[in-house]
Amino acid sequence: MEAQAAVAPRKGKEFLLSELYVSVQGESSLVGLPTVFVRLYTCNLRCRWCDSMHAVEGGDFTRVGVEDAAKRILDLARGADSPAEIRNICWTGGEPLLQGESIAHAIRRLPEHFVHSIETDGEIDLAAFDALVPEARSSGRVRYVMDVKCPGSGMVANRAYRNLERLRAHDEVKFVLLDRADYEFAKGVLSKVDTKSQTILFSPATPAHKVPEALTRDSSRRGLLRSGCRCGSSSRCTNSSGLGGNAASRRKNLHLPPPFAAPCVTRKSSIPRTSGFARMDIRSMNCSRTRLRGCSA
Repeated sequence: MEAQAAVAPRKGKEFLLSELYVSVQGESSLVGLPTVFVRLYTCNLRCRWCDSMHAVEGGDFTRVGVEDAAKRILDLARGADSPAEIRNICWTGGEPLLQGESIAHAIRRLPEHFVHSIETDGEIDLAAFDALVPEARSSGRVRYVMDVKCPGSGMVANRAYRNLERLRAHDEVKFVLLDRADYEFAKGVLSKVDTKSQTILFSPATPAHKVPEALTRDSSRRGLLRSGCRCGSSSRCTNSSGLGGNAASRRKNLHLPPPFAAPCVTRKSSIPRTSGFARMDIRSMNCSRTRLRGCSA
């Protein structure tokens, strides 16, 4: 563990690695697919509902060279316990694009049939990373799942508006909704800002903690344990998840579980509880209710 002030990766040469593991994707249109998760350390924001503060502050990371990281990812993707090669890589954090140069170098060292999803907070200029991996971006091998920060996060969306205009059809946009005001904010953004993204995700949440107390033992007991969640997981469960969408449908679907009673998700790996949700087409705003099948955790 290193002092917070000393945190600075060598750009393009190493990662500040928080976690590296295999699980089942619990968010985005790739929900349900086996995925290698690469969680990188440090972030430029402090969202009040963040479920990964251990990757934001506290100094809990390991310095790993790009070559070593790429090898570890490949070993996990082709692991002996896996009946088939895992082809989906999720770069998350923290804010992974703070280490964009290293991610780009790792992508070049991994097989070309791997699909890389980059979960970004929307406040890092996407043009810089696009320039590092132009062919992979054009082919769809590198895709963004980009947050637009709603007021409930405690953060302010600034660069996100310009980044929305940079997104491509295979990218996805996510709004984490704390309350009805966040929902109205998200609708306003989508009505005013043009984006080519074909998939819009609404991900309900509740506050996970008070950021200044996030890493204290007492606050993790008070704020991170979800009394309403029966998954029995760990203090990292925020009882929230995006319900996904279908980029190939060429429609922008909004998924809103009323009344913000979120499915249970632990490290993006569990299956949502059975619940109803509303699906709305942005253009017609016609709402039809359907059922989501899942576990009874």
